Amino acid sequence: MIILVAPPLIAVALLAAVGVIASVDRRSEAMVLVTNLRRAEFVRALLTALQRERGTTCIHLEMNRLRSTTFNDQLENYRNETDKIFAQWISGDDVDANAAEQKVIERMELLSYRKKADSGKFSCNESIKWYNSLNHRLLASVISQQDVDKAQGTIHGFSAYHNILLAKDLIGVTRALGGTYFTQASMEDGAAVQFSEAVGGAAVLLDLIGLEMPPAAQFYRELENKYAELVKQIQSARHTIESNGVKERNSDEESALVWWEKMTQYVDDVISPTEQFITETLLRRLENQKVTANKRLTLTLVVALITLILCPAMTAAYLLHTHRLQRANRTFGQELHLRMEQISSQKQISELMLTNYMPKNLKPINTLAWTMQFEARVFAAVTICSCDIMGFDRLIEVATPEQTVRLLNVLHSRLERIASRHDCYKYDHAVDSSATFVSGLPVVNSSHSETMVRLALEIMELAESFSIPFLIGQTLVMQIGIHTGPVSTGVMGNKIPVYTILGKTVKIAQLMQKSAQGMRIHISNATFEHLSKRQPGEYEYESSEAIRINDINRPEVGIIPTYNLLGCSSEKYRADSHIIASGVDNNRYWQDDYDRTQPCKTDMAKVRRKRSSRERVKKNSM
Repeated sequence: MIILVAPPLIAVALLAAVGVIASVDRRSEAMVLVTNLRRAEFVRALLTALQRERGTTCIHLEMNRLRSTTFNDQLENYRNETDKIFAQWISGDDVDANAAEQKVIERMELLSYRKKADSGKFSCNESIKWYNSLNHRLLASVISQQDVDKAQGTIHGFSAYHNILLAKDLIGVTRALGGTYFTQASMEDGAAVQFSEAVGGAAVLLDLIGLEMPPAAQFYRELENKYAELVKQIQSARHTIESNGVKERNSDEESALVWWEKMTQYVDDVISPTEQFITETLLRRLENQKVTANKRLTLTLVVALITLILCPAMTAAYLLHTHRLQRANRTFGQELHLRMEQISSQKQISELMLTNYMPKNLKPINTLAWTMQFEARVFAAVTICSCDIMGFDRLIEVATPEQTVRLLNVLHSRLERIASRHDCYKYDHAVDSSATFVSGLPVVNSSHSETMVRLALEIMELAESFSIPFLIGQTLVMQIGIHTGPVSTGVMGNKIPVYTILGKTVKIAQLMQKSAQGMRIHISNATFEHLSKRQPGEYEYESSEAIRINDINRPEVGIIPTYNLLGCSSEKYRADSHIIASGVDNNRYWQDDYDRTQPCKTDMAKVRRKRSSRERVKKNSM
């Protein structure tokens, strides 16, 4: 019952956890946004003050050039207002130490800039750029574009808040540039372009607010209708500025003052109330989201609780209903399952045995398993490598049967791994000290001689490092013979089918192995020619004694030249050991006494003592 009840319970618990986490996240996000909006009141007030200071500073710089002090008092008032708001903002409770430090830095930069502006080191355009940079940093500290994109996914119309702040800043830029237009005798091309871009950008942002938050757009249009005369006068002044552009004219301080007052009134009576309306609308939406998240959280917990109670009860009823059917079918199912496992196991064993006796690329293996038949094939050219342990008969005389079997098992296992790495087939199935490998079948390839030579070189490396456990200090000495030629293949036997390779090439390869010196790779002339044609200069050889081949059908083929392969110039292996370089005489190796372990020495000493004592007894009796 636990097995059946646990999965749905876990699934319900996970779904409930996901729902709870989602509700908590939405509630937390709403709370964070509410906190940021409330904390942003000082920043929005500071942005408004800086916008006024920016415009007044711009006009003040141009008036100083005309040696006029009309805007000096007004600039001082705006600076005092900015300082007052800045001080309140800095003294506010700020948990983040870095944010508090950044506030102080911004304040110091503003004071430093004012001194430079009063000294007349900046133009109006440079002043606008500096104030714009400060305003953008302050705006980013309140809400970044990333925060807008994130909040927009949950609170519809949140980007309207961001857009109204940007639009307000652009309107402030037009106020500053328009004031400098009336105070200057001419207007630079860059200032005229910047004025047009600011007017167009503010209009676009205000239109976007209508798409993102229609109630705010309706509120904005109502304010514009209320102050239609003011809007009309501002539009007429904008037209004058844009139409005259950079034309030379007389300085008009009175027009500059009128422009400044009307734009300030437009910002205070139209833009700022719209900004406040958007802020209050967002706060209401965020509060509603908090309430909705709380309701959803409660509903999720109630549904999860009911489900967790009903699920075990329904599962218990289902188990009670199906228990009789399961009990009736259990015996039959167990027997059927047991029989199917036995059949599958026997099939796997049969296929594994057939696979071990066949090359891996021989197809189709299933047909072999059922019919035990396969079409014989003839291969025009393959390379066969035959290898054997030199002096193996003498070796097993000093070894126990267990030691011999263990030695041959380890040796053949490593030889099989080497054959697998070189994609060769180890086809001899009579386990003794010899092994035979073939390359070039059942898949025909033209590089069979190179593959077989590399395999032989790796077998040499194995023999050099293969220590005989029961003969301390002794390693294997291999005889290796390689020959290239045609062969015939087929599957022999019904009970245990064996993939068999037939032909004179196999016998010649064995003859090459038997006539090879210890730790030498003895290759025939056919293999030598194939290697020289395929990769000339790649391998190093030395001439060896010719061998005689008895062939009644072809008496002219009696003696063939042979070679000893010394190594490969591009491979790691080189024939540099003393055994491979000098070779080992077949008749003398393994004829001397062996360096055995202590138990083996003790046993042989007992044998010698018994033999000598028996001989003495015989002599005395005679």
